[in-house]
Parts: sequence; C-alpha cells; structure tokens
Amino acid sequence: MAETAEAAMVSKSKHHHWSDWAGFFVYLGMAVWIFVRSASLGVLMLPIFCYELLVAGSFLIRRPLRAQLPGWQPQVAGYAGTFLPLVFLQAAGTWFPEWLQGYANPHLLTVGRTLWFFGLSLSIWTMFHLGRAFSLVPQARLLVTSGPYRLARHPIYLSYILEYFGIWM
Repeated sequence: MAETAEAAMVSKSKHHHWSDWAGFFVYLGMAVWIFVRSASLGVLMLPIFCYELLVAGSFLIRRPLRAQLPGWQPQVAGYAGTFLPLVFLQAAGTWFPEWLQGYANPHLLTVGRTLWFFGLSLSIWTMFHLGRAFSLVPQARLLVTSGPYRLARHPIYLSYILEYFGIWM
C-alpha cells in the first residue's frame, strides 16, 4: 500500500498543476496588454517582461514540490508580489497617467537606469542559480547555497527593489 501511495506521489509530481500554465499565460497577457496600451512603457519594461516570462516559464520546468507552508496566505502573498506591480501600472496609466511621465533630469535618468540595470543583472544571476528550484510561494524544492544565495537569503527581493526603484527614477 505504501508503495502505491509513493508511486502516485511521484507520478503526480511529474505533471504540472494547471495554475503553473495559468500563471504563465496570465502574466504573458498582462505584459502584452501593457505593451499595447502604451508602446513606450512597454519598451521600457521589455527587459523586465522578458525576465518575468523567464520566471513564469521556470514554473513549467521546476523540480517537484517537497514541502509547502500551509494555508492560503503564503500563496496570496507570493502571487500578489508578482502581479501587483503590473496591476499598479495599469491603474496608474488609466487614472493617473502623469505618474508614468518621464523626466528630463539627466542625473535622475542615469541613476535610474543604473539601478534598473544592476537590479536586472542581479535577478538574472539569481534565477540562474535557482534554476529548477524557483517558486513564487514558500516551498521546499532544493536548497540553493551558490551564487548570490551564499551572500543573502533572498537576493531576488533586492533585485526587484533595485529594478522598480530604477524605473521609478
């Protein structure tokens, strides 16, 4: 009986949950929607969209789940942190378009681009080391201790802060 339950668990872990595919296509749709509504904002966000699509695609190749925090709160926090910036951009573009206007100050542009570039570089480096262990919600797949994870526990959060602060500037 134990062998059957274990075989079912292994068999089930080889298939991806429908939400992995749904998350990928929802993010792709939101990115396309932003690009269609504002081509200039879409071009500015294109490297971040590509990175986030890499993240969304990693759901389709990741390792099987070993453990997960119980309850709905960790899942909601993980997905909200991913999708809220896109929702904010949509809302700001609709109700407060002046918030998304660029500034002509060359110093702010240089600082913003530099922060954005370092944040994007850190996020790519982090994703490279996470590989198939990536998840938006707190889950145990594989312990990663190489690359930026030998220096910090959550370097991907720092990369997001740098990217979004750079875009804001």
